[in-house]
Amino acid sequence: MLLYANSDQELTQLLTTHNRALLFFSASWCQPCKQMSPIINKLIEDNQELVVIKIDIEKCLTTTKNLHIMSIPNFCKWADNIMGPLSSGTQTKKALEDILSE
Repeated sequence: MLLYANSDQELTQLLTTHNRALLFFSASWCQPCKQMSPIINKLIEDNQELVVIKIDIEKCLTTTKNLHIMSIPNFCKWADNIMGPLSSGTQTKKALEDILSE
């Protein structure tokens, strides 16, 4: 399932609701982020229980600042109220699966 966080408040609600997710930091103008769409869609298709939260860095400014997001796309695992390490740049499906399995 692909969900969108268009504000810091929405992100907080999504993180409260979903105990496990892949966080995808992006922006509407980011070409590498757009290139990740087919990979994200395939990942979701192959993992029916997976939740991906796409976070717009221009609308979630406090989160972006607090996490020191300097480049996009950026990914990390969210599980049990703990955020995993950030992985920046375009990723393969296998690399995203590895992030989730850490």
